[in-house]
Amino acid sequence: MLAYVIEQVSGRSYADYLQNELFLKANMQHTFYKPDLKAGPALAYSGIGTANIQALANADYHSSWIVGAGNMYSTTSDLAIFYKALFSNQFFSEKTTQLMLDTCIATPSQGIKWALGWSKFQLDDLTCYSHSGNDNGCSTKITYIPSQNIYIIILSNLSRDIKNESLNGAKFSFVDDISDQVVKLLNLTHNCLTK
Repeated sequence: MLAYVIEQVSGRSYADYLQNELFLKANMQHTFYKPDLKAGPALAYSGIGTANIQALANADYHSSWIVGAGNMYSTTSDLAIFYKALFSNQFFSEKTTQLMLDTCIATPSQGIKWALGWSKFQLDDLTCYSHSGNDNGCSTKITYIPSQNIYIIILSNLSRDIKNESLNGAKFSFVDDISDQVVKLLNLTHNCLTK
């Protein structure tokens, strides 16, 4: 819905708006709206945690169905550039950025709150913000630790087979666990170095 609001207000397509207002301004040279990708994407797989890991064909839905909720390719380097720009107030004022992070509602998951586009939680006494996603075998997790100015960005082309599990309960892959373990390791290292 927000993508269509952006199109109506800006008078441009969502893809054009992102390219000119975000990607070019942040110098993200390896981020593409899916139809603009020149090379073929990495093959995605499903079935982690099972004996049946298999390559997935292209999604059986039209890409226009997910405008504003994916439909893009990027790299960890470009995503790091994006988040550094975002959290250094290159796109928004500091007040708007803080509103984005601290306007929270409780979720059914214990200890997790939803900010505007982020989940906010405590892990090993650190306040963390994260956002994850899944699309046809690809899984992502981005975690931001403001107190240490650290971004953890994990992109994977392997996901679970969730045919028999509701999307609300699905952990799409190991990216959630990896991200949490990296946060704990960074916090342990930071605590050891500062003592």
